[in-house]
Amino acid sequence: DLLDETNASVPIYNSAVILILIVSISSIFISFFGCCGAYKESKCMLGTYFVLILALLVLITVGAIIGMAQGVGKLTSPFLDTLSKYDPSRSTAIETTWDQIQTDMECCGVNWPKDWMDYNTLYQG
Repeated sequence: DLLDETNASVPIYNSAVILILIVSISSIFISFFGCCGAYKESKCMLGTYFVLILALLVLITVGAIIGMAQGVGKLTSPFLDTLSKYDPSRSTAIETTWDQIQTDMECCGVNWPKDWMDYNTLYQG
């Protein structure tokens, strides 16, 4: 696995997984209030359902804003780390991943092609 080879971690993705699990489990419990409230025609349960759905919407919005604020800059470091370990004579996850990314995205480097010369000793002039 690529992350095992590089010892890299991207904390935003670790927190995103936890946040998605919490939101998913919460939505299951919240939907229970909505179903029971509608079935029993209980204003109290429907009011609780509305407040909980509204709170969930606020949490999702805040999570999206925090994710956007951290931006792509957090992802640059692990990419540059793998770029420095790239060796075309090997065929590990790093080489396979970089070759696939560059083919699919029709680009090279993390920010610009000069990254290869700056971070990989095999390509330094």
